[in-house]
Amino acid sequence: MLGKINLAALLSTERVEVMTRITNLLNTEVKDFGIEIVDVRIRRADLPEKTGDAVFARMRSQREQEASQIRAQGQQEALQTRVEADKEATVIVAEAKGKAEKLKGNGDRKALDIMSDATRKDPQFFAFWRSLLAYREGLKPDNTTYFLNPNGEFLKYFDKPPSK
Repeated sequence: MLGKINLAALLSTERVEVMTRITNLLNTEVKDFGIEIVDVRIRRADLPEKTGDAVFARMRSQREQEASQIRAQGQQEALQTRVEADKEATVIVAEAKGKAEKLKGNGDRKALDIMSDATRKDPQFFAFWRSLLAYREGLKPDNTTYFLNPNGEFLKYFDKPPSK
């Protein structure tokens, strides 16, 4: 009887049922001899060596396949996460750049409005101010030699201050 039982049954919760069936079967066989089998226990369920090696190799192969599948799923999820993160980063950067450009444009517009108002209020002062900025940028002490016409437009405020 034991040779007809599936190994999986011996290694699962069906084991108790198998042992009970064996006990009952044995009791019917030995009843005529005045013997009663009280309990049957299966202490070991060994496979023949060749079969055991094949079973373990198959089990190892199945576990390796499962591990490969889990790794592949993990890599796919990681790739999807990176793609989504890159997409979100691109959107955030684009929105931030758009907002920055809008703020810069508003600031430039406000600066131009201020300069326009200043120019209208005192055009001569504005011309003098622009010349001072040009002097600061154009006459930096970087060992550069300049050849300028002393009567030219660039140096007009060096000769005499602007009049009102």
